[in-house]
Amino acid sequence: LPACYLEGIDLQRRDFEHGKMGRSYLMGEWKEGGWWYYYIVGFLVKEPLAFLILLCFSALIWKRDLWRRWRDRSARSGDTDEPNRVDVPDFREDLLLIVPAVLVFWLVSRETGFNHHVRYIIPALPFLFVFASRIMVHAVRLPVLRWFVGSMIVWQITSVLWFAPHWLSYFNEIAGGPAHGDDWLVDSNIDWGQDLLNLKVWQEEHPEARPLFTLLGSRYDPAAVGVTVNIPEFVQQQPMSSMTHTESAGEEPGLKPEPGWYAVSVNLLQPYRARLYHPRSMKINTERVRWFKDQDPVDRAGYSIRIYHVSESPNAEE
Repeated sequence: LPACYLEGIDLQRRDFEHGKMGRSYLMGEWKEGGWWYYYIVGFLVKEPLAFLILLCFSALIWKRDLWRRWRDRSARSGDTDEPNRVDVPDFREDLLLIVPAVLVFWLVSRETGFNHHVRYIIPALPFLFVFASRIMVHAVRLPVLRWFVGSMIVWQITSVLWFAPHWLSYFNEIAGGPAHGDDWLVDSNIDWGQDLLNLKVWQEEHPEARPLFTLLGSRYDPAAVGVTVNIPEFVQQQPMSSMTHTESAGEEPGLKPEPGWYAVSVNLLQPYRARLYHPRSMKINTERVRWFKDQDPVDRAGYSIRIYHVSESPNAEE
């Protein structure tokens, strides 16, 4: 194996073991460390539902075929009391697909130092794709099954293209679609800075949205793609002279953002380690961003940035 490949695995294991990446999030819960089933849940909500159905049907067919092999081998051997186990070569191709996929899930699931990135299971997907195609062996002979497989393929293509090109933020129908992705997962499972480009387009299409404040969990300056950084006084540590007040607002009762439009990264709506991009000279209270969590967005830029409008009236919000 390439040295850099093994070194990369070793470096990742070090992060897992020491839990350097902070707290983990799954289905609305935060905790130190992680869950052994995190990647299983991530797989079930991030992969297209049609593919998951095909995978389940193929697994059932594989189980039935395996039983038939044992039964046929028992019949040929004349031993009807205790079937002989099938030799490895009889299902060698199955093992070449099942073992690597299971091994990948097992390796990542046993590391519970932290859980952030479902992408760690990507090496298992090619094997699962091929295994899911097992159903086609029987579909060739059965017209009904052939129509079923065809409908699943059409469903998958439609489901994925419907949300194009928001591939990273994609969540399937079980999860409620990408609009509800943060109910399940956060971090790189939704946002890796890709929607800053969509925010730029949104700004150009809505010149009336002024002032537009930015609360973006970006690792680089949004100005690089033409998005002007405008940090509201609401999240600054210093006294907020222009703020209005309500009965209750987010983490600090009595606080409400100044009127205007707000572009807010989904990751910042959670008690998460995401970095709010701001000038280095400015002191920020990221906790206050979660005031928007219970508000209804008026629009979105992609699926990782939500647009909110705070009205002039202290008792009316949009």
